[in-house]
Amino acid sequence: MKYRLVTLATCFVAALVGTTAYAQHDHGSHQTPKPMKESAEKQADHIFISYEEARQALIKGSMPEIKTAARHIGLAAKSANQTKLSELGAKLEAAPDLKAAQQAFALLSDEAIKYRETRCCNRPVVVYCSMEKKSWLQTDAKVIGNPYVDAKMRTCGEVKAD
Repeated sequence: MKYRLVTLATCFVAALVGTTAYAQHDHGSHQTPKPMKESAEKQADHIFISYEEARQALIKGSMPEIKTAARHIGLAAKSANQTKLSELGAKLEAAPDLKAAQQAFALLSDEAIKYRETRCCNRPVVVYCSMEKKSWLQTDAKVIGNPYVDAKMRTCGEVKAD
């Protein structure tokens, strides 16, 4: 029982950070964890989920949450062999203030949009703000959440690609 709980916890942590998942392989009376590669689509999900966390943190203006989400982007991108996204995630994590984080997020967004084009399914939409002349990704196409502007202008932007 204890072994199964440890294995379950390991699976949860591995899935959360976008690293190798574990599968159970039955050998009669005992079970042994066996590493297995996640699909490329699952790795992409981790990148997009972490990216969305970063966008939401920017909207809130929470530097601790921005840094945590940026670290998750870096880990997910590294796991998916996306070196440029991983490097840009590290730059976002190192941003000293909200303005610098927004600038780092804009660069990260440009690369994430390129990465999005390589994915076939469950992709976030591309949104563009003509006032800021910046794009970003978001999961909801109906409600714009601009991470570059203050609260009064949060809905500034238009969906450019579904």
